[in-house]
Amino acid sequence: MKDIINKIKVTKANVYLIQRMIEDVCDKYNLGNYFGIISTAVSQAVDLAILTQEDEDRLEFSFDQCVGGMSFCLRSRTDVFSDLNAEGFLSDIIKSLADEVSISEEGKMIEMIFYVTGIEHSVLQNRQSKFKEYFIHNPVAK
Repeated sequence: MKDIINKIKVTKANVYLIQRMIEDVCDKYNLGNYFGIISTAVSQAVDLAILTQEDEDRLEFSFDQCVGGMSFCLRSRTDVFSDLNAEGFLSDIIKSLADEVSISEEGKMIEMIFYVTGIEHSVLQNRQSKFKEYFIHNPVAK
């Protein structure tokens, strides 16, 4: 099993490294069933940050294990996550896919926690329906 780096710095040019890191985490911890949910929520947060940053700005992406799950954090040099507190599809999809979402450091950091042990059936069904709804509104290009 390969070692996983738990923190990376990314720019618009190498944002794909975040998906690789999520894939590595899911492989290492046998979380294949959670890959789509985690990567969709994180991708939405990354998209929000990338849209509002300058070209030279960097994001710091990290993960940690927490009690019963995984924590994924994105940090920016500027306030890019405050808008997630407002209502809207973007914030709704992130909040419905993650078990906990917190925005701190004056909007410069978002933490998304995903519990990977003992999820309730109704919560799982809700997440799956939100996940499907996301792809209805945002079809994958072929």
